[in-house]
Amino acid sequence: MSFDAVIYNEAKKAGFSDTLSKNIVAQARVESGDYKSALFTKYKNAFGYGYVKGASYQIGKTPDVGKINEPANFAM
Repeated sequence: MSFDAVIYNEAKKAGFSDTLSKNIVAQARVESGDYKSALFTKYKNAFGYGYVKGASYQIGKTPDVGKINEPANFAM
C-alpha cells in the first residue's frame, strides 16, 4: 500500500471528510519532499512533529533527553 493510501485511510478512519483527507495527503507530500526527506525515511515523520513523551501513536525508543527537537518516530 502506498504512503498516500495509508495516510488517506488513517485520516478517513479518524473521521475526516474525503476532501480534508486528500488535503492531509497533499500536505504530507509537500512537507516530506514526496516522502523522500531524511526525516520521513528514517522516522516515517511526514510533518516534522517533535517527540511527545507518552504519546501512544509514536514508536521506538525515547529520544535522548539532552537532544533538542528530537523528531517523533511514527508507525506506518
